[in-house]
Amino acid sequence: MFCILVFITELSFVALTGCAQEKPYHRIQTSRITDAKNAMGGGGIVGILVETEHGLRIEAELSFQNRVVTDEKLEHLRGVDGIIGIDLSGTKVTDSGLAVLATLPDLRYLKLADTHVTSEGLKAIATVRGLRRLDLRRTNIDASASNILATFPALKVVYAKGTGLKSIEGVRVNNQDELDGSGGNYWDEGAGELDK
Repeated sequence: MFCILVFITELSFVALTGCAQEKPYHRIQTSRITDAKNAMGGGGIVGILVETEHGLRIEAELSFQNRVVTDEKLEHLRGVDGIIGIDLSGTKVTDSGLAVLATLPDLRYLKLADTHVTSEGLKAIATVRGLRRLDLRRTNIDASASNILATFPALKVVYAKGTGLKSIEGVRVNNQDELDGSGGNYWDEGAGELDK
C-alpha cells in the first residue's frame, strides 16, 4: 500500500489519496532528505508514503542531473534513510564519492551516466544490498567491471552504452542509448518484475 506525496515546504508534505494520517516521524524523515538535497544545491524530489509491516515510511527519489554536484557535496547524503533512487547523471561525481552512496540503506536505483566513475570505484557500492538498477552510460567503465558488478547482491539491470561493459553473469546489460530502449523512466519500468 502506498500513496503519493507532494513536498510543499522543506519540512512538511501533503499526503494525497490513500495515505494514512501523517505522523511526526514523517516530518523528521522528510526534513533529513530535503535538508540533504538543499545542502547539495537543490534538485528534484519525488516521495511516496509506503505502509510497511513496521508502519509508514517515506521513500524518495532525488535528481541532481547536470547540476554542480561534487564528491564533497555527496557527504550531505551520508546515512540518510528513505532515499531509494538518485540521479547523478552529468555531475562531477568520481570514485571517491561512491563510498557515501554505500551508506544509503534503501538505495535501489542509481544513475551515474556521464560522470567520472571508473570500474575500480564500483567496489565502493558493491555492498549496497538493494541496488537493482545502475546506469553507467558514457562513463569510464571497462570490461573489468563485469567481475565487480557480478558481486552486487540484488543487481538486475546495468545500462552500459558507451562503456567497455558487454556482459555480467546473472545481470541484464542494456547497451542501447535509451533506458530499456523505450525512452521511459527506468525508476518504475518493470519495478514489479524486479521486486520478485
